[in-house]
Parts: sequence; structure tokens; C-alpha cells
Amino acid sequence: MSSLGSLMNVAGDALAAQSAALDITGQNISNANTPGYVRRVAGLETRALAQGQSGGVIYTGPLRMVDRFANARVFAASSMKGAADARSQSLQGLEASLAPQTGGLGDAMSSLFSAATDLASNASDPTARATFLARAEQVSQAFNGAANGLANRRTDLLGQAQSISTEVNGRLTKIADMNQKIAAAQAMGEPATDLRDQRDKLIGEVGERVGVSVVEEPSGMVTLLSSGASLVQGGNANQVAAGLDAQGALQVQFVNSTGGKTDVTSHLESGALAGIKEARDKDIPALQQNLDQLAFDFAGAMNAAHSSGVGLDGVGGRPLFSPMASASGAAMTMSVDPSVKGQPNRVAAAANAADIPAGNSIALAMAAIQSSPLGASGGTPAARFGTLGGALGTVQASAEGDASLRADTAAVAQSMREQTAGVSVEEEMVNMTRYQNAFVASQRVLKVADDLLDGLIKGL
Repeated sequence: MSSLGSLMNVAGDALAAQSAALDITGQNISNANTPGYVRRVAGLETRALAQGQSGGVIYTGPLRMVDRFANARVFAASSMKGAADARSQSLQGLEASLAPQTGGLGDAMSSLFSAATDLASNASDPTARATFLARAEQVSQAFNGAANGLANRRTDLLGQAQSISTEVNGRLTKIADMNQKIAAAQAMGEPATDLRDQRDKLIGEVGERVGVSVVEEPSGMVTLLSSGASLVQGGNANQVAAGLDAQGALQVQFVNSTGGKTDVTSHLESGALAGIKEARDKDIPALQQNLDQLAFDFAGAMNAAHSSGVGLDGVGGRPLFSPMASASGAAMTMSVDPSVKGQPNRVAAAANAADIPAGNSIALAMAAIQSSPLGASGGTPAARFGTLGGALGTVQASAEGDASLRADTAAVAQSMREQTAGVSVEEEMVNMTRYQNAFVASQRVLKVADDLLDGLIKGL
């Protein structure tokens, strides 16, 4: 009787364990395409019984197949990919500021030189003078437009950084909340596998935006670190704030619950915020500096020639463009000087009053600037503009290449993680057959034990 009872217990344990394993297999198959889902396996152990008694099998719960090192590689790779993608996207379309489909800075400068040549052909013609002045106005507007385009992109990138910070903050709050729920479940002996999947997915999304490293505590909670500071610790989440520092550069701070702020800008190396920061405060300012220097040198060369001549009124010393003290901000502020603006007769074409009205030496000198080196930097206006466009193309190509490389690296890291955590439907179908066969066999053992027990009872 005792042996038959033990056999029935063993069979009953087996039925329960194999049934639970089938449930886990079904869960894996149903979530094979669920983002962030980590494959489970059924925890099966031998039931420890006293000496001389048969031990059955018990189901201890689902086990998440997580390789923490593979997870860490995925988080790191996705963080670097987030930075590269954000930088590449931030630089796209900037060429429209320098060379829009209709007109543009290069065309405006060429048109001004053509107008200077026409002015030299007929210095006394009011139309030629008005056209030259209009072309000068177009050049200043083209420089202004290019400068505004770059400045507006920097403003847009600040807005993007602030929007990303808001997204991160919402996820950080959820991670802290899940930390508490997971710790509570673990204390009660529950693995909280679904919550852990959701938390890992949120951590990955935060990492794409700001870059993170993860430390898991024995309680089941995680500490989330970024840029040398804490983002989440236990049930407490800090907030990310993006703004501008005193110099107008992007500043990223972590703000704790008491309002204390930690500036992490200098340590920001991965995540979308890092990519935006590099594009906004390194790549675009370099373009702005080159554009400003071109505007300063161009205006200086045109002013030197124009101010050395006289208008039809015999007055000289007038600049064509408003003089600028330095190259800083030159493209943004460039404008036709008020002394000649709207006054074609004041355009200097002749070298002196004696040459009026047909004198054209100054008009020829201004036209010759097209093929002359500008300022200390050298290079003709066309060459300098080409260099500016080339610099933009180079930095865009570099950013795109880095984004492609980081995408490949992230894909490799994800593939390595999937080898452990991913669901193989084929493998799960094999497991289902195994567990089903074991379940059926356990049923037969239970029936045999029941039949033997029934026969024993009837024999008595």
C-alpha cells in the first residue's frame, strides 16, 4: 500500500510538473515575436524525500534565460548607435541652408560679380548701377539666410534634446516603480518574469537616448547609471534636464527629488543626447565659423575696392557692406551699408571724380575679386564656398558612416543576446513533444498504480 501510494504521488507530481512545463512552452511560442520578451524554461527539480521513499519531480517556477553580459553589450551598443543616429539625423538637410534649390550663396556671389562686370561696361547706366546694388543686397541676404538656417537648426536640436529628456524621465519613473514591484514579488518567492522583461525593455529605450549601465541588486532591483551619475536607485528616479549653459551650449543635468543638480554634460558620450550635443555644439559651430569667416573676408574685399572709388556724386570712402569688427557673427549681420543702400548713384565705379561718369576702374576691381584670394585664409570666393560645402559633406559622410557601423555593431550584439534569450519556435515544438510524451507516460503510471491499488483492495 505504501509503495503504491508513493508511486501515485510520483505520478501526480510528474503530471503537475509536465503540465507547467507545457504552459511555459506555450508562453514562449505565443511570445516568439514580442519585442523584449525573454525565453523561459521550466524549473524542474527532484523532490527530496526520506530514505527508502521514491522522489518525484517538482516545478519550481519559470526561469528567464538572461545572459547579463550579453544584455550589457546590447545596452552599450544600442547607446552608441543612438548617439550616431542622432548626430547623423541632426546634420541631414543642412546643405539647403547653403545652396537651396532656387538661388543660394554661391549663385548670389556669382551674380554680384556679373553685375560688377556689366557696371564696368556702362558705368553711367542707372539700370546697371541699380542691378549691382540689388545683387549686393542678395549676397547679404544669402549670407543671412545661411547663418539663420544653421542657427535655427541649433535651436531645433535644443528642442529635440528637451523632448528626449521628457521621454527619458517618463521611463525612469516606470523603472523605479517596477523596481519596487519586482523586489516585493521576489520577497514572496515570485520571479516576476514579465515585469523584468518590461523593465529591460525600458532600460534599453533609456539607453538609446542617454546611455546607461546597469547594476542588479540581490533584491531584484537595478541601479541605473549614466555619465558617472545615478539615474535610478531602488525606488527613486532622478530626472534629466536639458538646457543651455552660460555660453549657449547644450547642458544636460540630472535632478534629484530635492532639486539638487548634477551637471553630466562633459561625461555624455553615448545615447541620442550625446549625438545631438556633438552635432549642435561641435559640427554646426565649425560650419558657422567658416561661413562667418567667408562673409567677413568677402565683405572686407568688396569694401576695400568700393571705398577707394567714388559715386556719381563725386563722394568716395563709402563701403559697399556695413563694416564688421570681427568675423564672429559676420554672416548673420551682413548687410548693404546704409550710405549706399537704395542709392544707385552712390555706387563707386570710378576711381576719382575726374573719371565720372564713365570711369570703371573700381567696377573692374570689384569684378576681379571673383578670381582673387580672400583675406588671410586665401582662396577665391567660389573656392571658399566650395570648401564650405565640402566640409559639410565630409562631416555628413562621417556621421552616416559612423551610424552604419554602430548599427552593425548593435545588430551583432542583439544577435548574440538572441542566442540565449530569443525564442526558437522549432526548439519549442520539440520541447512541447517532450513534455507531452512525459505527461502521457505519467498518466499511464498513475493509471497502473490506480489499477494495482484497486485490485489489491478487491483482493482483500
